[in-house]
Amino acid sequence: MSKETFPHLEALRDLMRSKHIDAVIIPGTDPHQSEYPSEHWKFRDYVSGFTGSNGTAVVTLDDAGLWTDSRY
Repeated sequence: MSKETFPHLEALRDLMRSKHIDAVIIPGTDPHQSEYPSEHWKFRDYVSGFTGSNGTAVVTLDDAGLWTDSRY
C-alpha cells in the first residue's frame, strides 16, 4: 500500500484506537476459505483498495502492509 491514506483505513484506525487494538490482520477470504468470496466479505478490498484475488493486509495504528504472491 502506498503512504496515501484511504478514508476507510482511517476509520478502521479510529475504531482500533477506541477499542485499544494495536493491529488487525485482514485476510482476503471469507470464513469458509472460498476461492471467490461474496462482496459482503471483501473487507480487505474495502480498507486497502487492493482487489486482487490473493493477499492479506495488516493494519497497525501507524502503518499498513499487504502481502500477496508474485502475480501482483
